[in-house]
Amino acid sequence: MNESGGENNVCKKNDLCQFMLFSLTVLAILVCFTVSGVSAGSYDFTNSSTTQDFQNLIDTDSDAGLEINLTSNSYNSLGQINVTRNVTIQGKNNPVIKGSGSGILFNINAPNVRIINLTIIDYDTAINSNSSDLTIMGNNITTNDISINLTSSGEDLTSIIIKDNSIISEVSMGSSAVYVYTPDYSGAVIDVSLINNNITGNGVSGSDGVRFDGVGCSLDLIFENNNITGTEEVVILSTSNSNNTNITFTNNNITTINDFGVSLLVNSSNKINITFTNNNITGEKGGVTMNPSSSINSQFTFNNNNITATNEVGVYLDVSRIINSQFTFNNNNITANEMGVALIADNNNTDVTFNENNISGNNYAMISLFSGHFGGLYLLNNNFTSNDVGLGFLLGNVVVNDVFVSGNTINATNTGIDFEDLGSSYLNLTVNYNRILADVGLNFTTNDNGSSFDYNWWGINDIANKIDGITTTNHYILNITNLSGSDNVSFYLLVLNTTLINTGVENLPDFTINGTFNGVAYNSSRDESFTHLFTILSRGNQTVTAFLDEQNITRTFYAIKNSTIVVSPNSVNIGQNITVNGVLDNYAGITSVNVTVDSTVFTNVSVDTSGYWELNYTTNRTGTDLEVIVSFTGNENYTSFSNATSFNVTKLSVNSTVNIPSDVKVGKTITIDGVLVDENGNPVANAPINVTVDGKVHSLTTDSNGRWNLTYKPNHTGSVNAVIDYAGNDEYSNYTNTTTFNVVKGKITVDVDVVKNPDGSVDVIVTATDEDGSPIPNYKVSVDVDGEHIGDIVTSVPGVGRIHIPSNKLSNGRHVIAISSDDVNYNITPVSVEFETQNNNTNNTNNNTNNNTNNTNNNTNKTSNSPVANATMKNTGMPIIAIILMLLTIFRVAIRKQD
Repeated sequence: MNESGGENNVCKKNDLCQFMLFSLTVLAILVCFTVSGVSAGSYDFTNSSTTQDFQNLIDTDSDAGLEINLTSNSYNSLGQINVTRNVTIQGKNNPVIKGSGSGILFNINAPNVRIINLTIIDYDTAINSNSSDLTIMGNNITTNDISINLTSSGEDLTSIIIKDNSIISEVSMGSSAVYVYTPDYSGAVIDVSLINNNITGNGVSGSDGVRFDGVGCSLDLIFENNNITGTEEVVILSTSNSNNTNITFTNNNITTINDFGVSLLVNSSNKINITFTNNNITGEKGGVTMNPSSSINSQFTFNNNNITATNEVGVYLDVSRIINSQFTFNNNNITANEMGVALIADNNNTDVTFNENNISGNNYAMISLFSGHFGGLYLLNNNFTSNDVGLGFLLGNVVVNDVFVSGNTINATNTGIDFEDLGSSYLNLTVNYNRILADVGLNFTTNDNGSSFDYNWWGINDIANKIDGITTTNHYILNITNLSGSDNVSFYLLVLNTTLINTGVENLPDFTINGTFNGVAYNSSRDESFTHLFTILSRGNQTVTAFLDEQNITRTFYAIKNSTIVVSPNSVNIGQNITVNGVLDNYAGITSVNVTVDSTVFTNVSVDTSGYWELNYTTNRTGTDLEVIVSFTGNENYTSFSNATSFNVTKLSVNSTVNIPSDVKVGKTITIDGVLVDENGNPVANAPINVTVDGKVHSLTTDSNGRWNLTYKPNHTGSVNAVIDYAGNDEYSNYTNTTTFNVVKGKITVDVDVVKNPDGSVDVIVTATDEDGSPIPNYKVSVDVDGEHIGDIVTSVPGVGRIHIPSNKLSNGRHVIAISSDDVNYNITPVSVEFETQNNNTNNTNNNTNNNTNNTNNNTNKTSNSPVANATMKNTGMPIIAIILMLLTIFRVAIRKQD
């Protein structure tokens, strides 16, 4: 009985061992399959497949990432596809998906979906989504209704990119081609970028381009490089009561023929930041309308935009009841048929700044409607133009403080600045240093509370009929007021009426006063502080005229000179000679004078019998208004005198040759050189220059002969710019020259080595060098064995790459390896190498003495069809197979011990 029981126990133990070994082996195989299956699945979908095939693939594929490639040219009548997982759906051969005339194509209910390079037509909606992490890129979409409909039931819509698409929608009745919606006050976060799209709302009426409905949400929106058109409003952002919102419009073209170009409804919001830069916006009713009323802590910035309203108002802005916010408009062109800018304000605490804009409107260039209390308007250095009123203020029982109007040109047919008070208002404004041109410069029909309208130019000297309702003390007048005497006479041309000097003219806008001096035209601008220097060439009557807007004046004076001074030429380059001469008045008995040129004194310059004197001078420095003084110390017959004039010495211009070989190839070092010379052909020695070739800056210094050179090795084909820059110095002007040359494909040497391995496999090693013998990294070649493509090699930094060919891919006998490349930078002649293999594929399960014998226990399950070129796997822990083998070993040892 005991012996029998022992045998049974041994049997059970062996059965258990066999079962455990079998289970672990199965587990190892399953793990291998599981690990190899964690990858992205890629499927080609042709037009022979059905909508259900498409849907089944999405519903059943278990890959971590799914890629569906539409490879046919056309797909007809695909029905709705419900996208319930992460997937990339992309076109490979410009496929056209044509619907039945209605319905939705892609209904997306999962994140991480990408729709790429498709043409979608004849659906109501191409893409309907309620999920984040969505990319729509490179598509052509034409639909009957909303083309892209992004709708949330309260969840966030984030990381959504709509880029490089052409979208045309026949949507109407107030809908849009692209529509984004979240329920009111859901608090959702909306993060959408629209970049480089052409979007058209093309319905007969009520067809918008893009609309966001996100009341009570947080938004991060980017509009960049889009062309957006619609038959109604083009871009509508209905996002009132929002928090922490950022919206940017950059380089967009936005156009409509019926309504507003951009409509921003962001009232009652907190911490919103909206920026418009370099956009062209055109609307019929208006270019841009903004209602941020009752908002706090917000920033609005408009820079360098062109905003046009073909009918009503260019920019409509309501800043009523706003707290601690800033609105800034810089360098914009704003034009409208009626009102360039309409500003609405009621009891606000904010700053509104318009700086250096061009604003025009037939009725008003800008109209401001104030009520309650208003302060914080800055109109600085703008051009306001109107066929009626330049600046209009419509008041309703308002107290106005901190309004500054300065440095502007206001050009209006009827009234420059007009105030209309509908109640009893009190104003404290500062309106200084403006150029105001109108039949009536100022119509002030309200209560003044300390305003200043001084220091303006009203277009004419006598302003009695230009200003109504207020008294000014100082204003600018056109006048010729002597500033200095001698041979050069300076005159103020624009001065204050009270002091007759030009105090503060630098704050006026820039304009030009024209006139004549003795019949010769001249002009003066703000850069000269509206003064001018006249050179008296002869004694006697001198006549100066000046013209500005409605005013012109003339002044005549008599010049008495002891000696004329003539510098010829009056403006020269450094190093050139000038001749300084003159004629004494009443010269009898005077034989010499002293002449000082740029602080260099020449004594006893001879005077001939006609009173004429002359000297030559070589200029040695640059500058303006270098002084020449002729003087006489006096004698028993004549008192001393001194007359002065000035001349200019300018820098010498320079240029440089740029010599580039006619045949420039990739990988072949060339020399680029040139010579830097001045305008007289003299070399410019020891000059620091920058030579930029293909974007890389090389700092060089010319030698004693003005020569410079650098070596350059092109690394790509195509057109390359070479730019030489010289910053100049006190003697020479700056200089820049750009030359373009063409780089063609270079010569390449490709060496191929075949290394035979003991196991019957081979390694193919490729070495690539350029014409200079230098290694070429990242060079890609195609490898064929016996006419069959087996893979590609990409060289490393030393120019070397390899590919491994296992023995089971090589039969016995001779083989030919062919190397080719379609590289755009190098010409390659296909290279081939022959080699011979002798693989002894003997099935051997026990003998390990022959290193060239393939063990069938190890090779019967191999299915790989592709060699591997330098592939490695990143270690993220102990390999699972190694763990299982170790467990098997431990288990067998344990069994033996029990035995």
